[in-house]
Amino acid sequence: MPTVEAGPSFHIETLGCRVNQYDEEMLRREFLRRGFSEVAFEEAADVYVINTCTVTQVADKKSRQLIRRALRANPQGRVIATGCAVGNKHALSRIPERVIQVSNREKERLLDVVRAELPPHHAVDEAPGSAAQARARALLKVQDGCNQFCTFCIVPFVRGRARSKAPEAVLAEARELVAAGYREIVVTGVHVGSYGRDLGDEEWSLGRLLLVLAERSGAARVRLSSIEPADFPREILPRLSDGICRHLHLALQHASDRVLERMRRGYTIAQYDAIVEEYLARYPEGALTADILVGFPGEDEADFSVLCEYLERRPFAHLHVFPYSTRPGTAAARYPEQPPAHVLNARMDAVLAIAKRKSRAFRERFVGSTVEVLVEECNGSVARGTTDNYLTVEIAGAATVGALVQVHLAAVSEDGLIGSPRKNV
Repeated sequence: MPTVEAGPSFHIETLGCRVNQYDEEMLRREFLRRGFSEVAFEEAADVYVINTCTVTQVADKKSRQLIRRALRANPQGRVIATGCAVGNKHALSRIPERVIQVSNREKERLLDVVRAELPPHHAVDEAPGSAAQARARALLKVQDGCNQFCTFCIVPFVRGRARSKAPEAVLAEARELVAAGYREIVVTGVHVGSYGRDLGDEEWSLGRLLLVLAERSGAARVRLSSIEPADFPREILPRLSDGICRHLHLALQHASDRVLERMRRGYTIAQYDAIVEEYLARYPEGALTADILVGFPGEDEADFSVLCEYLERRPFAHLHVFPYSTRPGTAAARYPEQPPAHVLNARMDAVLAIAKRKSRAFRERFVGSTVEVLVEECNGSVARGTTDNYLTVEIAGAATVGALVQVHLAAVSEDGLIGSPRKNV
């Protein structure tokens, strides 16, 4: 039999948010569909795609490091930089010219760019039937871009204005993911709460979209990713036990109204807490998670005390804690009173300590209970998965990826819980 020559190889590395992770999955499927084979970073890929992030200076640095690592891994390979750092003129200014830069707006034609750059003997045709292996949980990007322009954030400048995907396209993509074997759909976007405002149809909003996906996509679970407090669709609150996960990631950033105003966040802590109060009253076992930005310019000891007091008062299941990082081109970069490094580090340590303690306290509440876990990976005799209220569970014994398993929780671990299976459903 004639041998079939293997197609060119590729590797994708992604930094940053769930929107970037969604874009990575879309690119991976397209590479595989066109006959490429996926390899590890160290295997000298013909094409490297570095899906960059520019949300902080640390993200810029990591993006540049990955690009240089790809250049070293295969000096004859093609290195494509895409993602948000490409739209930030400060982030990749010292990257070698042979790195091809593809903006977020051009990301959909990235495969065409790759195809044009490959040598003739590497030209590839579409390969029907090549598909990424199905997983338990899939990201579904319903919106891109942002109109909010928080004073610390560069994202609106690199992602562009808010743009919503048509609801029929969202539902069709969700059904395709379910047909491919995914059980949970995570609805995400850059400013997902603005969904529908640009569609010219007042009937469509994020709340309605979530309800439609829960009722008509066929997914066992629909999970909402991070949402801005000013945009939270309260109409979904009664439905969080009926197809929509009992997990609320409500972006906080700070609890001082003075700092929130300087950040241009568009809400007060009282407005934020009103949502939290209603959510916790309906779902005492729900997972409340948030983003926290420490050391914003002008944050004084009184502001920081307000933040810590609020974090102590509410049962946060998890906190994403970030130090403030100056972003050239943003309003906050021009603010005076940038906190000195030793103050920033001390405040970061204090909030991280609160976050660690609150997370463990939340998990300890569930020891001895039985919960439903969506199995996301299995490594021999140990499986791992997630509950609808965002508990990460290690399951003793083999399990099928994508299965919903009843698990008795016996103990907490470093970052989750440990349990044993009861039955599959």
